[in-house]
Amino acid sequence: IRNVLIAIGNSGDRALAGEATFLLDDDAPLIRGAAVWALSKLISRANFAARASDAIRTEADESVRGEWRHASASP
Repeated sequence: IRNVLIAIGNSGDRALAGEATFLLDDDAPLIRGAAVWALSKLISRANFAARASDAIRTEADESVRGEWRHASASP
C-alpha cells in the first residue's frame, strides 16, 4: 500500500487525492505517513496546510506528525 501511495503521489493525478485521503486513517503509521506525502503532491498548498494544522494536533504518531510538518514546509 505504501508503494501504491508513492505511485499515486508521483502520478500528479489530482483525481487520486481521495484515495490518499482515505488512507490518512489507516491503522499503520507507515501508511498514514505515505498518504500524507501523496496528498501533499496532489492538492493545493493552501488546502494541504489547512488539513495539516488539524492533523498535527490529532495524530498520535510522531513520525506521521513529522511527515505533515515536512510536507507543509516543502515548496
